[in-house]
Amino acid sequence: MTRSGSNSGKRFRLKRFAEIKVSTRPNHLIKGILPRSGLAVIWGPPKCGKSFWTFDAVMHPALGWEYRGRKVQQGPVVYCALEGGVGFSRRVEAWRQRYLAADHEDVPFYLLDVPLDLIADQAALIEAISEQVGDEGPPVCVVIDTLNRALAGSENKPEDMSKFIRAADAIWLAFECLVVIVHHSGIDPKRPRGHTSLPGADEVQIKVERADDGTITTTVEHMKEDEAGAAVISRLEPVELGPDDDGEIMSSCVIVASDGPAAAAAKASRDDWGSSKAVKRLRGIIMAMLADCGEQVRPFADGQMVRALRVEQVRAEFFKAHYADGDTEKAKQNAKRMAFKRALAAADKAIVTREVSGVEYVWLRSAQQAEAQAGTGGTGSATTGATKDLAALATVLAEWGKAIGVGATKSLDHVIKVAADFPSLKAALVAVAPKDDGEISNVRLARWLRDFNEVTVDGLRLSGGGIEVGSPLWTLQTCDDG
Repeated sequence: MTRSGSNSGKRFRLKRFAEIKVSTRPNHLIKGILPRSGLAVIWGPPKCGKSFWTFDAVMHPALGWEYRGRKVQQGPVVYCALEGGVGFSRRVEAWRQRYLAADHEDVPFYLLDVPLDLIADQAALIEAISEQVGDEGPPVCVVIDTLNRALAGSENKPEDMSKFIRAADAIWLAFECLVVIVHHSGIDPKRPRGHTSLPGADEVQIKVERADDGTITTTVEHMKEDEAGAAVISRLEPVELGPDDDGEIMSSCVIVASDGPAAAAAKASRDDWGSSKAVKRLRGIIMAMLADCGEQVRPFADGQMVRALRVEQVRAEFFKAHYADGDTEKAKQNAKRMAFKRALAAADKAIVTREVSGVEYVWLRSAQQAEAQAGTGGTGSATTGATKDLAALATVLAEWGKAIGVGATKSLDHVIKVAADFPSLKAALVAVAPKDDGEISNVRLARWLRDFNEVTVDGLRLSGGGIEVGSPLWTLQTCDDG
């Protein structure tokens, strides 16, 4: 009789406890961004650059190149371009011209640009990949771009989405690879379109957003086996491809790393908040909740209001997102409480916690708020700092009114140009946002203005809102100090 536990002739092989070993194989395709296997969802609104970014990202494993300083696992890539497939060849050519030498050897990248019904065609697709890519080894990544073009049914029906997920699972199980699904947002811009079974099944979910200035920000929203929160900032750069048969110049775009104001702001935000995993998690929770759950409170003696969250709300969300070890549920909860307490303490340069009317609140610390907090009960030097900040703000508001006017909405770029003809305004702006050469720093001024947004001095305040040709808009307003 066959001993229980042997696997002779069995379809499913069960591993005994002693056989289970930790794999030392790297568990990433792009470290910190894309895992080695499973399902990945890359989503965003139409025309946000998600297909450009996805193509650029997966070309790095195909070539074995590091991606923005992150390690990759090299191997063949299959890209199913089902939306705009005819024009995809131009993207490939633009990437080739921008990044590869003319004599570069062939790249193990394979394009499918014909219609595909993933549920009905999964077996045929697996067979085609096995036959046509097999000589170079199994693919490390198969991209389905987009979900809508690969699903014959409805994105909103659980049965149709379940069939689609099973078809995608069949591909990653066949090749032990990552299946990347490019997807759109829907009516709710905060999540991918369609049934929620898709986010529940993926290993990683990545959001792509494109700002009015063209900056493309790609953010890892969740990752099952790694820390979420990684952000990549890019922009599209046009590439001329030469004339077509009619003599018209063809063109496309490639993704390039952005080193403009958005990238600088993101780096500054990371520097302010610190780098520990718990602090990053706390940052993401606070920033996400402020828009939906924030309350206007008056924590300062001068009556200034801030948008804040109740600490108990933030703690509850932190507990949901934070994994903690423990033999009992009580031990796990204690570990989470300690992690939350440490994260609050580590992030004290970027947030403020204070009791207001018997309720403990937390909010983002701006420069003025930080000094005001210290000035209400701290050292004399802190009070002096608060006074200097408010004096500088009062000067900017007064000179802004003389040069720009009250009620006029102007872009930051316009204000800096006007300052060239108004020495008093220029001096006020240089005092708060200087460059090394004594001119006005656009990046520093943008950050300084955000810190003092809606802060009132002498009946005046600056209110930000909107973008014009990539430059933020600001309006000087009069208001009632009471």
